[in-house]
Amino acid sequence: SPPEYPTDDGAMRPSRESSTHGSRAPHGRGNGRSGRMTGLLGKLALRERWRTLFHGWKIAWAGVVFNILIVGLIQQSFGTYFATLADEKGWSKTALSGAYAMMPIESAFLGPILGWAIDRFGARALMRAGVLVFGMGFMLLSQIDTLPMLYATLLVIALGSSLCGYFPMNVLLVHWFEKRRARALSLTMLGQAAGDRK
Repeated sequence: SPPEYPTDDGAMRPSRESSTHGSRAPHGRGNGRSGRMTGLLGKLALRERWRTLFHGWKIAWAGVVFNILIVGLIQQSFGTYFATLADEKGWSKTALSGAYAMMPIESAFLGPILGWAIDRFGARALMRAGVLVFGMGFMLLSQIDTLPMLYATLLVIALGSSLCGYFPMNVLLVHWFEKRRARALSLTMLGQAAGDRK
């Protein structure tokens, strides 16, 4: 009998919807209604396929989105923040560069603490907190008035990106996958490549 639940091997729960293969539109209805019906059935089939998809693959695609946001909003967009702040606030390039240089340093010091926190609270809880901290950091970025506030805001953003970034995501995927673990981990790297496009 077919499996009741999907697995990371790609096995799918059989659809409860009846097959529409070979169905034809009644005479006199026109191609417009037939096309709309075909589109509706396609959307229903796609929704059913997504609903029955192994949950680990959904987490992997969420990791793609997280990596796109982290790389795109921090690494690729800082030049825009740099130019805007230099023009509006009159801050020197040295001061702005120092603020950006603090972010990877903060992430490096956070590594050991992050490993302990994942063991203590779990990767899922840390990623939820990281998303909130990451968004809060960008809200604070729109309200900065002084240089120390900029430094503090970038530290908040760096903290959020570490909590919901590469390391916790990989730990989470390792627990969900066994046979296709390498494929799932490599899928999340698509987000970094997509966010890093010039």
